[in-house]
Amino acid sequence: MAATGVFAHGGDTTLVHGCVNNFLSTVRAVGPNTTCNNLETPRHWPTEARIVTDETRRTNTKNKNTTQDSAISSIQNSITEQDTAIAALQGQGGGGSSGLVAKDSLGQVVGKVLDVSGNQVFLQVENEALWANVAKFGFYHIGGFAFFYTTNDCMGTRYLPGNEGAFYNQLLTSDGQIGCFPASPIQDRLILSVNTIDDLGSCFQINVTRPRV
Repeated sequence: MAATGVFAHGGDTTLVHGCVNNFLSTVRAVGPNTTCNNLETPRHWPTEARIVTDETRRTNTKNKNTTQDSAISSIQNSITEQDTAIAALQGQGGGGSSGLVAKDSLGQVVGKVLDVSGNQVFLQVENEALWANVAKFGFYHIGGFAFFYTTNDCMGTRYLPGNEGAFYNQLLTSDGQIGCFPASPIQDRLILSVNTIDDLGSCFQINVTRPRV
C-alpha cells in the first residue's frame, strides 16, 4: 500500500492556499495549515492585502528614489555655485591671466593665484583687497611684523602699515590661523608705542607720526 503524501503549506495566512490535482488540474481550496495528498501539488497566491502591501513597498521605493534624486540635485547645485564663484574670481583683475585659483582642504576657493613662483594669491576679506603667501600647509607664517598704538602702553586699537596707493595690502599671520591687515581708510596717526607679533608682552614707547596706517 502506498503511503499518503504530505505537502505542507507552511501556515502563511497572507496567502491563498490550494491543492492542484496533478491529473485533472482541478484546484481544491484549503487552509494555510492543510496538506495536499500525494496526487496533488500545493499552490499559493497572494491575497488582496498582500498585493496592497507590495504596492506600498513599490511606492516607498519610488519615494526613496525621489529623495535620493533631490539630494543628488542639491549636491549638483552646490558644485555649480562653487564653479560660478571660481569663474567670478577668475574674472577679477590683478596678477596674470592663468585663471588659476587656490583652494583649501574643503575645496573652498581661497583666492586667485597672482604669482605661481611666489605662491601669492589675491583674496577679499571684509571688502578689503589683499594678497597673501600660501602653500599646501596653509598660509605662510610671517614673524616680526609690528603693531602701532596711539596710546603709550600698547593698549587700544592696533594699527598696521598700509599703502593707500597699492591695489592690495598684505595679509599677515604669525600662526597660519589668524590674519591681520590694514583696514580702510588708510590715514596718518600719532604713534606713541609699538610691539611686535612675536613679543606682544613687551611695549616700546615712541613718539612719531606714522603715515598710512
